[in-house]
Amino acid sequence: MRRIGVDSKGIVWSSASNTGQLVRLDPSTGKTTDFKVPVQGANPYEAWPDKQDNVWTADQTHSSLIKLDPKTGKWIFYPMPQPRQSVPKIEVDDRNTLWFGTRGKTTVVAVHFYPNGYTADQPPIP
Repeated sequence: MRRIGVDSKGIVWSSASNTGQLVRLDPSTGKTTDFKVPVQGANPYEAWPDKQDNVWTADQTHSSLIKLDPKTGKWIFYPMPQPRQSVPKIEVDDRNTLWFGTRGKTTVVAVHFYPNGYTADQPPIP
């Protein structure tokens, strides 16, 4: 298992190496639940819950960020603009903003990603 995150209810989340799955552990019961990424060959790296308890991961194989809503089982994919761009590490900050970097290219990029967008009245604060 790779780096883990804990949601607001104390549920522990992780990716399971080379299985294409995120794993949910409820420490109060010891029960684990697997969430298979619905893309062939997916390789999720880490798992970070946000303030709404959505779980974010990065798929190295398909160069994308992925959000799982565990309540509905819905997956949303955010592909990177360049193919074959590895996105291994992500983190969700206390403002619910996703930060990530890339590797495998001659440049390294860090992006401040606003998954819920922003408005003209409330522009992003880097």
